This record gives sequence, structure tokens and C-alpha cells, in this order.
Amino acid sequence: MERFHRSHSQAGILVIEPDALFLTAIGGALDLQGHKVILARTESVAQQALQSQFVDLIVLSIDHLEDGCQFAARLRQSEDHAEIPIIFIVPEMSRHWAASLQEQGGVFCILRSLDPNDLIDLVDKALWMPHVARRASPPPSFSQTAKDWVKLDWRLL
Repeated sequence: MERFHRSHSQAGILVIEPDALFLTAIGGALDLQGHKVILARTESVAQQALQSQFVDLIVLSIDHLEDGCQFAARLRQSEDHAEIPIIFIVPEMSRHWAASLQEQGGVFCILRSLDPNDLIDLVDKALWMPHVARRASPPPSFSQTAKDWVKLDWRLL
């Protein structure tokens, strides 16, 4: 299914984060950029939002790799939602995490101790340049990474 992105001010972003304060902070930062932000603290609320709202991008905060991958897979079960890119907010950065999250539709992952400006930059990249976010590139060297985020999708589509 081909997804066409709407204008910057109308992009629908589903943010899923169980911590209410962090959820509000992320939502506020994205809202200030003109995005239509949908906030969810639980999977059931996220599923309801996916059924009732048009979502261009999912920002999903996870604490455990296996649980997070299963959660992402459930979010993308529907054919309508299978192509929605995901930015994962993660507690640690490793090749194992990156490979697993990429398989679940992740285009970027960013450390939980994120700078809101870095998240905003990644959201813009995922929304405006999906061909760049998904373009093949060599795996990053985690020991030489200056930022707290990494591009996940290293394959040509």
C-alpha cells in the first residue's frame, strides 16, 4: 500500500508512551511544530486511535525489546497500518535492538534521554523523506555515533 503524506501541519502522529509526563512533553514538542498529535498511554487507546484517526507516523516508547517488538507488530497487523513508519524511543542502543526494531517497521530509534530537537528532526525526516529514511546505508558504528539516535532501515526497498 502506498502512503501519501499530507502537509506538514496536518501530519498525524500517534505517540505511545506509558509515562504521562513524558507523553505530554513529547506531544507538546510535536504539537508546537504544527503536527496533529494523538496521545496514547496504553495499547488499547493506541489501537482505537489507529482505527479512528489517520496516522502518518508512530512514535513508540518501549522498555523491553521483545515486548516492544510484539507491540509494534500488533499495531501494524491491519493492512491499512502495515506501512506506517515507527520511530522507537528506547532505553539502550545496540545492533541487536536496531535489527529487531527494523524488522517491526522502525525507521529510527532514539535513546529515551532524548533531546526534543533530535526527535523533531527524526519526525521531519520520516514524514518528508521516507525514501531517505528507508534508503540503504551501511550499519552505523555505535562506538563512533555522536548523536543519540540511529537510522534503522539499511535495506533497499
